[in-house]
Amino acid sequence: MTISDGQKLQRHIRYVFLAFTVVIGGIHAYAARNNMNPDGISYLDIAEAYIRGEWDLAINAWWSPLYSWILGLALSLFHPSAYWEFPLVHAVNFVIYIAAFGSFSFFLHEFIRALHKNGQEAHANNKPTPLPAWTLALIGYTLFLIASLNLITISLVTPDMLVSVFVYFAAGLIVRMRRTGASWTSFILLGIVLGFGYLAKAPIFPLAFVFFASSILVVGSFRKALPKVSISVFFFLLIAAPFVFFLSEVKGKPTFGESGRINYAWYLNGPAEHIHWQGGPEGRGVPTHPTRKIFDSPAVYEFGSPIGGTYPPWYDPSYWHEGITPYFDFNAQLWTLYKSFNAYYDIFSRAHTVLFLGFIFFLIVGGVRPFLKNAKDQVVILLPALSALGMFALVLVKDRYVAPFIVLLWLGVFAAVRAYDSVLSRNIVKGLVVAMVVVMMAAVFISSVPDALTAVRDIVKSRDAFRHIHWYVAQGLDQRNIQAGDKVSVISHHVNGLTAYWARLAKVQIVSEIPSEEERTFWASDDARRNQILNLFVKTGARAVIAENVPDPYTRPEWKNIDGTSYYIYLLSTEKD
Repeated sequence: MTISDGQKLQRHIRYVFLAFTVVIGGIHAYAARNNMNPDGISYLDIAEAYIRGEWDLAINAWWSPLYSWILGLALSLFHPSAYWEFPLVHAVNFVIYIAAFGSFSFFLHEFIRALHKNGQEAHANNKPTPLPAWTLALIGYTLFLIASLNLITISLVTPDMLVSVFVYFAAGLIVRMRRTGASWTSFILLGIVLGFGYLAKAPIFPLAFVFFASSILVVGSFRKALPKVSISVFFFLLIAAPFVFFLSEVKGKPTFGESGRINYAWYLNGPAEHIHWQGGPEGRGVPTHPTRKIFDSPAVYEFGSPIGGTYPPWYDPSYWHEGITPYFDFNAQLWTLYKSFNAYYDIFSRAHTVLFLGFIFFLIVGGVRPFLKNAKDQVVILLPALSALGMFALVLVKDRYVAPFIVLLWLGVFAAVRAYDSVLSRNIVKGLVVAMVVVMMAAVFISSVPDALTAVRDIVKSRDAFRHIHWYVAQGLDQRNIQAGDKVSVISHHVNGLTAYWARLAKVQIVSEIPSEEERTFWASDDARRNQILNLFVKTGARAVIAENVPDPYTRPEWKNIDGTSYYIYLLSTEKD
């Protein structure tokens, strides 16, 4: 195969996978158009705070700002009704997903060119050579689809897909430095990309310095690299420092984000409530300003101020957990690492088993020693990948956190393996890679079948409104004169008020609740106790109480069903009424 033929084949592969990316991603986005998750509600609330110019409310130590800025831009441009707000968010997610494909294509193009020295592969005397460029392109784009659709997913309203845009772009710049020389422009761009990566999600802040270390390795001399790395760090700080400054002002201490510290306390220092932490266990500290417990049995919490948002306890968890004191526990750290190992095993065993088998085959054919030797050349990619996987392993591993770094890891590994250059060997390599890609793409298609069936069903049967249950609830509140800006209470049936997405669509604020684990206690109480609690809800400023699956609703006529849903509303007597 000539160089020109190889480049044409790579372009064809890119176009085919672009089509796959758009079509399959579009199916996922359409099927999930009415989906929402607790993090997404907080990002939307913060987006509106930025739109209103309420900076003190918008600056948040838990949720990074860039995703909210993008959502805020979309809200400002399209002004969606309640019915269309969630679909608009998923349209934004789809655009970010396409941007991730573009960023990954840039990385993969630079990665393959660097490995094959602009397409000039070594073919001589049956010696070990890198995998053909087109096979790496097949593996790379397939990994991108698995990472984006199966690990990060389009359905979740989180900034993780946005993070992958900057991770791939930064990796591409590192590889370009290795291929064309470490130009000042590449270093400046690296700092800018990593700065926006931090604004997308706080863990990129420490990982940025791992990328800077990789850039030093590209230059090969710390002395020569120092001026260019310094300018890269300067531009990184130019982008990141304003938010760090304002955040530190709000929190009253130097910080680039509080999520890592609190997550460490949550997951390593013993059980602690993510919502309504009132202190403990021993050694964990005392909350400076917890949500206020206003009744004991069932537990009733009030949290109407000073934090805003649809559901204040999740609008800024760092505020409610101020006072928590994480500490190092060796046994707990070992247990966390064990759980992280299991999480990685689960991730890699799903669609990546075939990659392990292929890697073992190439390792046997090409030899361990050549692999280790060539792996040194890929350290600029492997270092950020392994650092990220290790960092998350210390606290919490989730698919969407580690997805882009797994892609970098696999490509670095397959770039280091070698196969002998002979007709038989080339045919075996082609067959094996195609088989690997077919198996992995089958996993992508199979995982997409439920979403495809859902999309077809909704289009054919016009069942969109049926699936938009939270919009129905919001409409029901409006019909009962609960208006935007009003306050409500909830008796949680699921996970506290975290899943009360109807509140966001109705533009009301949840200011008090009975958590889900206390729900049965409330319904089992006598009338006097229930009325006492309802009066407490009135004192929190709530105009109504919303509950799901009210037991024996026919014996409780004051609880009115919201048509077409399992939700009920109880109107409270307030001065406004």
